[in-house]
Amino acid sequence: MMICNPSTREIVSLPEESHSLCGGMGLGFGFDPHSNKYKVARAFYQRDYPTTRQVCKFEVLTLGTDAWRQTEDPPYPIDRLTPVHVKGAIYWKLDTGTGDLDLQCWAKP
Repeated sequence: MMICNPSTREIVSLPEESHSLCGGMGLGFGFDPHSNKYKVARAFYQRDYPTTRQVCKFEVLTLGTDAWRQTEDPPYPIDRLTPVHVKGAIYWKLDTGTGDLDLQCWAKP
């Protein structure tokens, strides 16, 4: 995965992220005014053992570092739609209904 700044033509390669079971993931990019750094946020799904359910996970990468930091799991599934960045926060559409993950993602073969 890479991030490109089209105005400077600078390209930054991101470190490898945690493995996702689903064909899609939610990615967000924004500026954190508290740390004065740019960050990439990633929502994805992994198998929860021993239940074998798919659970939504979340990790953040601060640009200039070499590792993703896993955060607390989101309380609801996160939609794969493009998030929005507003005043230092990244917002995703959530599925707050029944939590049926089959509607949100699909398992890789």
